[in-house]
Amino acid sequence: MYGTEGVLEGSTGATDGEAWIAVRPHEGVTKSVEIMEPDTGGYQGHGGGDFCLIAALPKLLDGGAFNDFIEGHRIGFAAAQAVRDNCVICLGG
Repeated sequence: MYGTEGVLEGSTGATDGEAWIAVRPHEGVTKSVEIMEPDTGGYQGHGGGDFCLIAALPKLLDGGAFNDFIEGHRIGFAAAQAVRDNCVICLGG
């Protein structure tokens, strides 16, 4: 994730078996963040993130959060395109 003050990077360990998170400020020293193993209740994958997705699903399907879900993905895809193409993406309605 790219931000105004730095970059947040990480891996779920899917390729090398080692999950990690690093905070890389634009100025300063990179810091590693300890990953606490969550109680996934039997759900695994994506560093335990799948559990949160499953837990949020009923509210999402209830209608209230669906537009936020779609908008969040639009923002994410636009951010990736902006980085790739070195441009500004307008998401106006």
